[in-house]
Amino acid sequence: MKNFWEPPHPDILKRTYSRLIVIWLLVAVAYGVVGIRIFAEQIMHSSLYQEKVELQTIRRVRIPATRGTILARNGIAIAETRPSHDIVFHISSFLKRRRSATIQNVMTSVNQIAVRIARTPTVTPEDVARHMNTRPGLPMPIFVDLTQHELATVLEMPNAPEGMEIVVTPVRVYPYGRAACHLLGWTGRADPASQPDRRDYTYYSPDMIGRQALESVLDSSIRIGGVAYPGLRGSPGEKLLLVNTLGYPIQTYEGDASFADGNHVTLSLDIQAQVLAEELLRIYRGAFIVLDVSNGDVLAMASNPGYDLNLCVPKLDPQIYAEWRTDSAFPLKDRAAREVWMPGSVIKPLVALAIMEKFPSTSTLDCDGGISIGNQRIGCSGVHGHVDLVEAIRMSCNSYFIDYGMATGLGNIQKIFSSAGIGKRPRGYILGAASGIFPSEELKMRTDGSRWTAFDTALVSIGQGKVAVSPLQVALYMSAIANNGTAYAPNLIRNVLKPDGSVLVQNSMPEVALRIPGSPFMFSQVQQGMKKVVETGGTGRRAQSDNATIYGKTGTAEVGSRALGNYRNNTWFAGFAKHQNGKIYAFATFIEDGRAGGYTNAPLVAEFFDQWMPAE
Repeated sequence: MKNFWEPPHPDILKRTYSRLIVIWLLVAVAYGVVGIRIFAEQIMHSSLYQEKVELQTIRRVRIPATRGTILARNGIAIAETRPSHDIVFHISSFLKRRRSATIQNVMTSVNQIAVRIARTPTVTPEDVARHMNTRPGLPMPIFVDLTQHELATVLEMPNAPEGMEIVVTPVRVYPYGRAACHLLGWTGRADPASQPDRRDYTYYSPDMIGRQALESVLDSSIRIGGVAYPGLRGSPGEKLLLVNTLGYPIQTYEGDASFADGNHVTLSLDIQAQVLAEELLRIYRGAFIVLDVSNGDVLAMASNPGYDLNLCVPKLDPQIYAEWRTDSAFPLKDRAAREVWMPGSVIKPLVALAIMEKFPSTSTLDCDGGISIGNQRIGCSGVHGHVDLVEAIRMSCNSYFIDYGMATGLGNIQKIFSSAGIGKRPRGYILGAASGIFPSEELKMRTDGSRWTAFDTALVSIGQGKVAVSPLQVALYMSAIANNGTAYAPNLIRNVLKPDGSVLVQNSMPEVALRIPGSPFMFSQVQQGMKKVVETGGTGRRAQSDNATIYGKTGTAEVGSRALGNYRNNTWFAGFAKHQNGKIYAFATFIEDGRAGGYTNAPLVAEFFDQWMPAE
């Protein structure tokens, strides 16, 4: 019988064992690869997955810093951030099974509170739905800026909604309303989309940023002596929210420690002087400026009409802004620094300095009530008779200044005008300012297409024709005349304070803005003439004050045309005052459509120095 089972041949067994070993090795390698992969995913890359999980459950919330305060020189706040008590809802506490039921639940509570505090609700169902879609992790504002009565009423509610909270948010406020509006400017919320750190946060609360004037210039940094210091805005902080799958917060964690409130700024401005100057201008369109001659501090810089800065809080309504822009009184115009007009006779002290470069101050002229240039005649305010330079300043004699101005020549007048800052933006002034119009042959050829004539020089010698200045420029060169040729830059910043109120930096180094050439004797002659202007018989005698000795110069610039029916006078009175406290203050007043500098402006200066007591 045949044996069907026979032992495998040794070669076959050898090959079989080899195959089994290879298979086992392949299986081992496969398991090894899987094990290494699992180790890498769970151990080595665990931080990466943890970060992804956190991105799904952690929300970064940006918290803006509290904006710094702007103070007057005596420490009174003139732009500050006050607390606003707001009612907010945490939507997670109002959730129902259906979305529409959640919205209805929120609106029921809104209306319930509205009845209690007698307010009309502004929140709509659409607002609630939008908040649930875009900002579920943040509380939703319901009523803002509660009065003390409203706050007490809400706190005493017997059945207040579970998700309601009273929070405090910062609001910019201007305690003096219209005062110094053109200097201070206003703020508004930054556009998150334009901010460089927008992508760093899930929920972005933007900063309150400066939109105009000092609020804008001092917003992010403040420069003192060429060094930049942190500004009013401060540095934001953050908090972290742990949220559920619907995006509603479960827990709050502290964020980074970079949060810092904004610095405070003390201005040179004397708020009592500012308010008084604005009150004196209340029925006029014009400007009133007062500078400290010793260091250039701006004590008052009033421009009227103005606007109430509190109408810009919490943001400026576009309709209100449009009304301001189209108002025929132009309340947005900064007439003190950014508008220019023909100076009229307030330019004559500068022309007097130019004349004395060629002629002695004792040089005389017989004024018969006017002077002829070719076939044209320019009149005087009266028949002044035999006058020298000092008397010509006192009586504002056009004949004298035209005759000697033409003899002095345009070139010499230009030299003095240039040194007095005409045609240049005031050096060291941190806000926008006009440069004015500097008279020149090139200017006339460019604007009129004709050559400069002796008549043009005659007009410029009395502040008419191709010359224009801002009230700030006039106050600045009057400061130089009071100080024998040197004027310091118009300074607005006194110091910068840290958030705790301690001094960060003091602005104690005045910068020279003007150096008008001339000997002490030449300046004394101009000063003597300006003193006589205010004495009995002078054109500015209505400026006499009990508290100060006034040195002034009146000015009346004729603009428009009688034939066209738009003729009017723009009037000036400018100079300096030696106060009874021993200090000297330069001033400039300008009125649109006034009667004459001696009638309209001079009494304002007298009343100002009679009422104002300087704050130190």
